[in-house]
Amino acid sequence: MIGLRHIVLALLLGLMLPMQAHGSLLTNLDNNDIPVSPYEPHEADTTVVPPATPHAQVATQQKAASQPIHVVLRDFVSFGLAMLAIVVLLFVLVHSQKQEQRRSMEKSIASQHFKEINNELRSELSLRMQELRLAREQVQECKRTSHAFMNNVNHEIRTPLNGLIGFSRLLMQDNISPTVRADFMRNIEQQATKLTRLLDDLLTITQIETNQLDIQSEPYNLNLLIDELYREYYQSMAVKQKHLHLQMLKPLDDSEATFSIDLVKLRRIMQALIDNAIKFTSSGRIEFGYILQAPNQTLQLFVKDTGIGIHEDKQQQIFDRFYRTATSTDLLPEGLGLGLSVAQGLAHAMGGHIDIKSQPNQGTICYITLPQIQLSTNNYGYLGGRTVLLIDEQMADSQRLTKMLKQVGIKAIHIKMFDDIIITTGLLDDLDAVIMSWQLPFAQTDTVVQQLRAANPNLPIVALTTPGIVATPDPVWLGCQGLIARDASPNRMLLMLNDIFKTQNELHK
Repeated sequence: MIGLRHIVLALLLGLMLPMQAHGSLLTNLDNNDIPVSPYEPHEADTTVVPPATPHAQVATQQKAASQPIHVVLRDFVSFGLAMLAIVVLLFVLVHSQKQEQRRSMEKSIASQHFKEINNELRSELSLRMQELRLAREQVQECKRTSHAFMNNVNHEIRTPLNGLIGFSRLLMQDNISPTVRADFMRNIEQQATKLTRLLDDLLTITQIETNQLDIQSEPYNLNLLIDELYREYYQSMAVKQKHLHLQMLKPLDDSEATFSIDLVKLRRIMQALIDNAIKFTSSGRIEFGYILQAPNQTLQLFVKDTGIGIHEDKQQQIFDRFYRTATSTDLLPEGLGLGLSVAQGLAHAMGGHIDIKSQPNQGTICYITLPQIQLSTNNYGYLGGRTVLLIDEQMADSQRLTKMLKQVGIKAIHIKMFDDIIITTGLLDDLDAVIMSWQLPFAQTDTVVQQLRAANPNLPIVALTTPGIVATPDPVWLGCQGLIARDASPNRMLLMLNDIFKTQNELHK
């Protein structure tokens, strides 16, 4: 690299050249350095020249001063060229130094840039390796979970199926008392309910993952839902075996408790939370119901228990799929670990969420907040005090419909087949409506409708149809006031009856 010493040497060299030329000129002038003729004697000659006299020196200087002008110009040109050479040399030296500095700076920048790129690549590689390790761990965990899940599904499905088969075979025996037979039938019902909920959880979790949940909100009396849940769990074997005390909270009157809700999904949420409360409560009580949060009247349902409680670090983990925590006996409970995950997914689909407040050994409170639920102006004001005849050969649907009608104050009379005795006893005169199965043969259905019309021409008739089967004959053609499927929601059937009775009242005014 060019330094200061190189520049100083160049300057000295450039200055010495013109000075040397100028000094030579002066010396020649002083010594009268005139070219000697080859024919003149040299210093080697023995002839001694006598010293010049002052007059001779003056003559010599005048002779030198009278030299030609081109000699002087030559000296100045030499001096100018020397100076120009110095300037050019300095410019080259400075330019070379700048170029060297620029190259050094570019090299330093390139090196720094390379280091930065290298560090970024290393960081990116480290991140990708970490993600790869995490993905590999997730795949391994997924394989392990899937294997455990399939084994658990196999167990959870086979257990109720074996119970159904076993109790069904026991019912085929002849020497069984009515009490034992009724107990077997209750066990069959419980095992069938357990299997149905298991399949529902599997289907629902699939719908949640694929965003295929369809929310169908309809006006429904929330007090009826709480009453249904209370009766369902009051008779459950788990509650009786643990001697648990059930409590329900219904702060609103029946006339004010009609909400626009998706009844099926809300019932599933409450059942999942109540089942979980029963599972982890060995003694004490379980309370459930609803409250209205001011000032927006937000509906908030709750399930409270006095069970083992949940540690704070696991309160969000219990909503993970397939997660199961040990009970007080350090044993994993039965089930697939989908209940709470399904409940949270349904709550999110309805625009709400589930929150938990719990402490170990002090119980748990689960709150279901559904801000989209609002008080509905629809109610069943025309249903109270009515009498309805239910003609249906299927006992399971008949019991369900009878219970539903009684909950809203309707007196329900159930018969399997229509009989002429009903007409002769005058029962039809006291009826407000008839709900009849539409699975009878064509001629028999037509005959029953004609008999009903003959006995009471103004009696409303509602056809109870089977999903997927065309109603034959056409209920409208036979003069029915309504048509409802067996799998329709209770709210839809109650609203239909309410509209029919409302129309009748307006016609009689």
